[in-house]
Amino acid sequence: MQREVARALLTELPGPRDAHDERALIDLDQRIHRHIYRCAHNPFVESALNEYYTLSLRIWFLALDRVTQLDDAVTEHRELLQAICDGDAERAEDVMRRHIQSFERAIRVVL
Repeated sequence: MQREVARALLTELPGPRDAHDERALIDLDQRIHRHIYRCAHNPFVESALNEYYTLSLRIWFLALDRVTQLDDAVTEHRELLQAICDGDAERAEDVMRRHIQSFERAIRVVL
């Protein structure tokens, strides 16, 4: 079931030229993150990550007009979802780590 959801989310990811609707991108980003949190099968981790995600959304909305990489941040999920579909935990961890670091760098520049 989890891999099926990941595959469905993969099909929703826009191509580089299709990623212009910021609200739609944020909605997709949120659904991807929440799915990944559920995949942990740990209610505490899922709850904590959902709270952190809510805080990161506040940052996104505060800096959205100054962040030029929103589409990149969302499309980065392609590699992560593919790693989940492939059952490659090591690659998924690496991709997620890079994603978090990229988000932090992008936000620090505008704040």
